[in-house]
Amino acid sequence: MPSGREDLAKLFERFVLEYYRAHFPGLRPSGSTYVDHGIDDAPVILPHLMTDIILRVPGRTLIIDTKCYGSILSTHHEKGILRPEHRNQILSYVVHKGCDPKAGEVSGMLLYAGTEHEDAVSATWHEVGHEFAVRTLDLGCEFGKIASQLDAIAEGLAE
Repeated sequence: MPSGREDLAKLFERFVLEYYRAHFPGLRPSGSTYVDHGIDDAPVILPHLMTDIILRVPGRTLIIDTKCYGSILSTHHEKGILRPEHRNQILSYVVHKGCDPKAGEVSGMLLYAGTEHEDAVSATWHEVGHEFAVRTLDLGCEFGKIASQLDAIAEGLAE
């Protein structure tokens, strides 16, 4: 039986996916998509790579991994850092999807549900030939502002 946090995480993921389906159908939003390992004779012990959300335009693919945690950053030497397991997860999705020539240019985003206990997080970086981003979606504001935040992500892909 899922925990309350797992229920919230699934609700957040579904909200973002359905927003894009309703407002940006041209981006062909899809959820719970398996990414091929790109490994010949992959052993059965390798975990499946299943993304939360994929948005596509011709020549570009954005993989969004939604996260709903009480604390967005972890601490290392008294410094707030992105959780290594989250970074590694989005990195793996993007690198493996990038092996698919039909995917075009592949980028990845960690999208966190904002909390009242932490400041918003927004950062981008390039790694192994791909662009990555981390964003916080502030769900504590009116819907129009939430929509604007999601619209900006979609518009950034379409540029």
